[in-house]
Amino acid sequence: MIEEAQIPTKKEQFHAYGEGANQLFGWLNGSVKPPMEAIYEGVAGCGKSRLMGEWIKAVCNTFPQSKILVLRETRVSLNESFLDIWENEVLGPDHPAVINGPTREHRQSYKHPSLGGEVILGGFDNPTKLFSTQYNVIFFNECQETTLAKWESLHRALRRSGTPFRVLVGDCNPEDEYHWANQRCLQGKARRIVGRFWDNPKWYNHKNGTWTVDGTEYLNRLKNSLSGVRLQRLYYGKWVSAEGQVWENYDQHHHVIDGQMEKQNGEWFLVSPNLDKPVHIKWFLGAQDIGFDAPGVFQCWGVDGENRMYRLVEIYKRHWDHDQWAKAIVEVNQEFEMAAIVTDHDPAFISNLNRWLDRHGMTRIVREWDKHRGPGGEKAGIDQVRVRMKRRGDGTFGLYLLRNATKYKDVRLEGEGKPWCTEMEIPAYVYPLVEDGKLNRDTPDPGCIDHGCDAMRGACTFSWERDLGKEVEYKAKYDGGTLGHILDHEKWEVSNA
Repeated sequence: MIEEAQIPTKKEQFHAYGEGANQLFGWLNGSVKPPMEAIYEGVAGCGKSRLMGEWIKAVCNTFPQSKILVLRETRVSLNESFLDIWENEVLGPDHPAVINGPTREHRQSYKHPSLGGEVILGGFDNPTKLFSTQYNVIFFNECQETTLAKWESLHRALRRSGTPFRVLVGDCNPEDEYHWANQRCLQGKARRIVGRFWDNPKWYNHKNGTWTVDGTEYLNRLKNSLSGVRLQRLYYGKWVSAEGQVWENYDQHHHVIDGQMEKQNGEWFLVSPNLDKPVHIKWFLGAQDIGFDAPGVFQCWGVDGENRMYRLVEIYKRHWDHDQWAKAIVEVNQEFEMAAIVTDHDPAFISNLNRWLDRHGMTRIVREWDKHRGPGGEKAGIDQVRVRMKRRGDGTFGLYLLRNATKYKDVRLEGEGKPWCTEMEIPAYVYPLVEDGKLNRDTPDPGCIDHGCDAMRGACTFSWERDLGKEVEYKAKYDGGTLGHILDHEKWEVSNA
């Protein structure tokens, strides 16, 4: 009888190439001195996640007592990114560590004798849990999403013995040149590891020294579909800032926040570690940018009593027809009852969508977002977003994007290196350069990908000085320092709901 630990996994044999493989496996076999921290940067599709997974598995196999933390900014964002590759390509779906345990959505770790060490999963949405264990290795997947303060805080958890190295490593695509990850490498505080297209054996045949058919097709598609700063970052692997950014006051570390919606006494509150207190959402607004061959985007926004806006849900999809959009909108509305849905000018779409939604009690809810046709209206909408992005006198901002708000993620867009959510569009949403290198600030560059930006402009334009919510009174239920406050009981009382 074969012991369970000896059951072979069914997966394609993996061969590692490039600087990433030389560094990572060099630390493991002692041929390369390991650093305290490293940033593994690379172009879109160079195979960083697969290589990191293979290396993590090798560490577990080599050091059975090791504990490795794998995390992203939020735990749930690992499910369809790194963990998909980890389960299906690195371990294989028949691996005992995958079979013997809960589904990936409910996983806390991967542990089995056939794996060796333990791989623990986490996110900064639960920081207490992160620091309750000591680790040999910490891998931050998509580390560009986090802040320098959070990154540095992870070092205190790297204190477990049992391996000849303790290292903090993150992977990312290049961002602007002032991003902390790039600056940390330039300052010599982190070792830079560079990934390139030919590192991935799916794209490049290292025996023959030629690009594969899939690799040639992928590179051509990527180069022809990207433009501007995204071409420089994702195809050429350069850390560059977008020149002439339309919303120059956008800062992902301020405007993109963690959090979750909680309902109390019939009213919705946004609870976020990035905000001082729970925010009462007074009313909800939908915004739709229409598309088929080009992506369409639907967003659900929450608006508070001070007219701040919070993007709570986003659907960013290609090749969806009217019925598919309607079904998804009904699903969102069942959770957050929207006072209106605004869209760009398309009478046929508005009529068809209203007809579908009427059947679900959402009577004549879809309307234009009051956008005047032509550059003047577009410029006004851009200004509305810019004003909301400003810091207010109380330290808050007028616009926030809830992290991981995307439903029905379009993995094909991600595979093509294209934006699949609004926050990926904004840094490359720029004004065009004209003669003498000057910017034409009358209208954004028509080559920009702006589907989510358009929906956001529409939502900001429509909601400006509008209040479609009912009046509610709410107050703190427990004063600071009281037992109820300390024990984190329900924080808010709502009346007149």
